[in-house]
Amino acid sequence: MDYNDHGNDNSEGRIYGIVPENAGFAWEQHLDEDGVTRTYACADVLLFTGLYEEAKLIPGKS
Repeated sequence: MDYNDHGNDNSEGRIYGIVPENAGFAWEQHLDEDGVTRTYACADVLLFTGLYEEAKLIPGKS
């Protein structure tokens, strides 16, 4: 399973992690597949890999 959306209502969504209050943060340039370079906000996160197996698939995803 890959991340698609947050679900149609609150009962369908899952929390795969959180951004801690004092997370590391940076703006990063990325050349996207369409050839356009975009600037993205990036932050350290805590993933709930013990709660949801699919949370282990998140690192390295856009």
